[in-house]
Amino acid sequence: MNYDIYLDLVEQEKYKEAIVYKNSCIPDVLYKYSWLDEETSEKAKEANELRLSTLAKGQIYLSTQDQFNDPFEGKVFVFEGDDSLRSGFTVEQFQEFVDHINSHSRICCFSNADEKQQNMPMWAYYANNHRGFCVEYRLQPHQKNYIFPVSYDNSRVDGNKLLVNLISGIIQMVKEGKDSTEMPGEVSVHNQLAYLSLAYKHASWRHEKEYRALVPAVMGKYFDLEPHKIYVGMNCSKDHEKRLAEIAQSFSGCEIYKMQQTNNGLEFKLVELQLT
Repeated sequence: MNYDIYLDLVEQEKYKEAIVYKNSCIPDVLYKYSWLDEETSEKAKEANELRLSTLAKGQIYLSTQDQFNDPFEGKVFVFEGDDSLRSGFTVEQFQEFVDHINSHSRICCFSNADEKQQNMPMWAYYANNHRGFCVEYRLQPHQKNYIFPVSYDNSRVDGNKLLVNLISGIIQMVKEGKDSTEMPGEVSVHNQLAYLSLAYKHASWRHEKEYRALVPAVMGKYFDLEPHKIYVGMNCSKDHEKRLAEIAQSFSGCEIYKMQQTNNGLEFKLVELQLT
């Protein structure tokens, strides 16, 4: 996706066209890897049950930015002290403003369909060394409204000018008695850039090929999304495998597979065995 095209449409106040363009760049199928713990502690059992019961309800859990493993999550912008003070704002005030914007969104992370359920680093990182599971989701058009591709870069973003323009624009709107639905295109672009900082990461994460659901916090902690296929990790316990099979059976047309290591052939590849 070319974010310049998207933001140009926003600046022109062509909001519907911007959404249509953005949604056309979102795959119809996305994947989510989930952790299941083999520990027997009550805390581990409760965490496993929450993940499985959420899947059984046809929902995904929406996290907050402080729950992720990237130390720079939500810290994309750099605010230089001298520039900030000349604008009348401190570095702390700028960061508080960004944190305020980010606090109004909850997030869920997906992988794209390039490697489907074959992404072995994702199985290792996010599915507890193949002890967890992976879900294939088929997105409906209205669900794509909340999905954004993650951008990757080697450097952070100078946020001084962006935040000054955004805050000044909002102050002017308040003076004119305008609400958020009347936000001018230029202000909307700066607002979108601040919002999209939740979908911006260092280039070292590029291999995850991530898409994110950015959902207004007022919608709650869960997002309705039914599983289309469930892939059980090759090291998943029998008890968890049984539970996942029961969940798959509760959804019409949901298929379930067990991942296995290939014994023949030259490819580093997992094979899937359909479970009944």
